[in-house]
Amino acid sequence: MTFVLNGRTGELLRMAGGKKNESLESFPATLTKEQKNSIHAVCIDSNGAYRSVLAEQLPKAEIVHDGFHHHGETQLRHRRGAP
Repeated sequence: MTFVLNGRTGELLRMAGGKKNESLESFPATLTKEQKNSIHAVCIDSNGAYRSVLAEQLPKAEIVHDGFHHHGETQLRHRRGAP
């Protein structure tokens, strides 16, 4: 699943099946130019498909990788109590 959330409010803005370009690319198309320009950063996992859609449709937004996926396996081991 692909979820688009408002980073300030946590509001769910879009939900789509899958984790491919098509799962995300229709969302920016629903935004006005002003809305697109107001987006300064987006937080994503390391999925290359998302990066290409964002670079094309929201080129001014900085891409930030979320901590869970950035440190993925280390965090999972820590949560499970493993060294």
